[in-house]
Amino acid sequence: MRFTPEEVRELVSELDSSQSIIFDYTSDTTKVNNFTQWGLKDSFPWIFGIFSAYEPESEIRGFYSLTNERIKLAKADKACKGVVLWPELSHGDPLITEYLAVNSWENDTPEIDDFLNKYCSDRYSDSYAQVMTKLWQDFMPIIELVAWSMEDNAAQTGNPIFTYVAGRADFNVNKLNGYKIRLGDRLKYTEQASDILLRMAEINPDDEQLKRDLFDIARTIISRYLDAAILKAQILYFDRSDSLKVIMDSAVSLMRLLADLLSAHSDYSLYDSLLKLQSVTDTNPNFEITLKRNSECMYCRSFIYENAQYLYLPELIALFNEVKTSIEENREINRERLNEEYGKIRDSYFALPLSVIESQKQQVNFSEICKNAAEIISKIPII
Repeated sequence: MRFTPEEVRELVSELDSSQSIIFDYTSDTTKVNNFTQWGLKDSFPWIFGIFSAYEPESEIRGFYSLTNERIKLAKADKACKGVVLWPELSHGDPLITEYLAVNSWENDTPEIDDFLNKYCSDRYSDSYAQVMTKLWQDFMPIIELVAWSMEDNAAQTGNPIFTYVAGRADFNVNKLNGYKIRLGDRLKYTEQASDILLRMAEINPDDEQLKRDLFDIARTIISRYLDAAILKAQILYFDRSDSLKVIMDSAVSLMRLLADLLSAHSDYSLYDSLLKLQSVTDTNPNFEITLKRNSECMYCRSFIYENAQYLYLPELIALFNEVKTSIEENREINRERLNEEYGKIRDSYFALPLSVIESQKQQVNFSEICKNAAEIISKIPII
């Protein structure tokens, strides 16, 4: 599946540059296997690409300090024919979309703070441009905690919380060091993350664009620290630490808040998508089940309200209940029993019509969600 740099160079040497073009769709990766190692400079046509994916990882992320340096190389290379962004969702990361759009046309590559100044002045009203500029600048270190291949030995360092709860939170002692690597510096920024959430709680959006961006930032921070809490739980499990129950309870609370957040915006609603589809075309009577099954598969689990409320949250509770029981009974985690419980949760979800889920949705308040999440994140044990 993956060529080595040497193999790519060999391939390039055999291709006709007048008939071929190389597309590096992970040009922003830190891994050594990228356009900088393929012998393309000024000689073989190629395209600079960013893969804004996977689908479960559609929050705001990216190692922008590195990406900025890479795109400077592309601009200086006369063989580079353009740029491509490859997102997997229509509502993914708004920042990378604008970043790449700007840098596709401008000869100069502004520093990230300068880019954010322009981004916010173009995007928001005069009332909020300065407020949002400072917020985005403070948010940038948290954005950069997750990016493609920040370590050369990793395919990518993602934020796969929705696949974790379906089985990847494996509490495996042989992966203990891996959990620590993935956790990285996230707990270093808990105070900063909490502060950003509290500041957003005081903003009264004056247009839909600002509202959408606030939701994107909130879901990124909450999911980033939900992911951190699950990783931390796996680390603490082997020490039988007194903090383990606290961190698991924090994770459940953050998942519940994330579900509440997603419930308050139609972009994250399967039911809304179904209604929009039905408004323009006939659909199979069983299509709702197909839609659910597509959205809950391991690859496609994402920021979806119905999934978060009726799959991710009960699955996480079931996982942690089994972890607690295994400690009390001094035994291994019973994966067979856990998988049976996951199956029951899925069956219940599939049996519940989306229209019923919609009718049971509770009114939530964005500011309160941010305040509650800030309090939980600020209390996540650092040690």
